[in-house]
Amino acid sequence: MEANATTRATPAEFWKSVQGNLILLLLLLLIPTILVQAYIYHDRFETRRAKELQANLEVARATASNFESFLQNIVDCELVIGLALTGSEPMSDQDRDRILDQFQATNRELRAVLWLNPRGLTIASSLRTSIGLDVSDRSYYQAVVAGRDWTVSELFLGRVTADPTFVISRGIRNERGELLGGVAAAVSADRLDRGIRG
Repeated sequence: MEANATTRATPAEFWKSVQGNLILLLLLLLIPTILVQAYIYHDRFETRRAKELQANLEVARATASNFESFLQNIVDCELVIGLALTGSEPMSDQDRDRILDQFQATNRELRAVLWLNPRGLTIASSLRTSIGLDVSDRSYYQAVVAGRDWTVSELFLGRVTADPTFVISRGIRNERGELLGGVAAAVSADRLDRGIRG
């Protein structure tokens, strides 16, 4: 037992030995190398992350710009439709329906185009089953009644189709600012990428 005790070196003696000095030298070389490698990998990770975030930001900006163009196009067309429907010459029901149908047909992302009276009742629509639908309780129409030129609703499940939908609604007013009616375009969230891509 005493032989074992004499051959074992104490920790202080071990570090003074040649073997201990070699291990210490290796540690002195490895630790900074490991730290430098960790810094390099961290820097690469942060650089890649920053590039990815920048790319995501550019995609988001392009999508927002495309959506804004899509939205402005729909709002402008709604104004033209509303002015045509409230013109001084009365329009036949067939002509009115043809205008709404044609607008929806050329904008496939639209689920329906509605012509609303000032009380929010649907009096004509490209989706005939929605005629008679009362939207006066919807926030998008209430905003138009309150004086906004146009508004976009939140995403909701449609009353007629039960599909994810949002509505772009535009009020049509006379020269005195009185609400004559409204045009509401129900946009299918599922088909929206067609309208944004152009």
